[in-house]
Amino acid sequence: MLSRKIERGDPTYPSALLLLKPPPPALWLRGELPSGRAVAVVGTRTPSPEGSRFTFDLASSLAKAGWVVWSGGAFGIDLQAHEGALAAGGFTVLVAGGGLDRPYPKDLAPLWPRVQRQGALLAVVPDDHAPRRWTFFARNAVLAALTEALVLVECPVRSGARNAAAVARALGHPVWVGAQTPWSPFVTTVREELRLGARLLLHPDDLLASLGSPSAPPPASPLLVPRSADPFRRAQLSLPGAPPSLEPLQQRILEAVRSGNTHLDMLCEALGESPPEILRQATLLQLEGLLGESQEGFFVPSRGVGA
Repeated sequence: MLSRKIERGDPTYPSALLLLKPPPPALWLRGELPSGRAVAVVGTRTPSPEGSRFTFDLASSLAKAGWVVWSGGAFGIDLQAHEGALAAGGFTVLVAGGGLDRPYPKDLAPLWPRVQRQGALLAVVPDDHAPRRWTFFARNAVLAALTEALVLVECPVRSGARNAAAVARALGHPVWVGAQTPWSPFVTTVREELRLGARLLLHPDDLLASLGSPSAPPPASPLLVPRSADPFRRAQLSLPGAPPSLEPLQQRILEAVRSGNTHLDMLCEALGESPPEILRQATLLQLEGLLGESQEGFFVPSRGVGA
């Protein structure tokens, strides 16, 4: 079955994707994109049993309330998000990491037609395109851009789910993170996300109360203001051949890291900027593949950067 290609400039191309830099040239769609307001629910491929149950219940609650649940079609949290929405008779959208003729992971291929019947399958590459590292980054950006809030249920500090959260944050969309016990392997992620401004999620009702009615018009995006007043940088979508366009602070961060200022405290002192601003710009550099992070939490340059 061939997918419908939606190119930039097509009247049905989602306008929210124009906030990405650059917007994806085209999307490939099977099914019909639900018109309702949407929430992304993402997380680790290896969740705890409690995390799996919470995700299923959260997605079911969202779907029953009329929200469209979006996720990435992976094992673990993503799978439970789709299953919870389907079980509630709601709508769900799977944003794939490759082409729609190449389900990934293959063991979840039976999920895809079920999602298509109650929502849609969406990809950023043609049907026969195999998943690649950059396609997962692009998938995460689209997932974050086309939803108005994102929930991290459980995930490691370094993960694709946090990559999606970083894009959502750069777009001004609220990010929620599931509460964890102090001994949970995911508690460090909760701490870091809270430092970056995420909201702590204790119960599905808290999220539903914050989101309001899905029949109400979505709030205006903080990005829809004149560029001079825009407090957020346009999110970066890594596509082949797209050279990075760096802001002055991002260039200064890379230069500082190359000179040996590799810890957050050192960067703040050297650049005279606040930790949240350094972390936000560093996250965008990581999305571009220009900055890495060691297991000890120190920043490292990933590759050379032109001026």
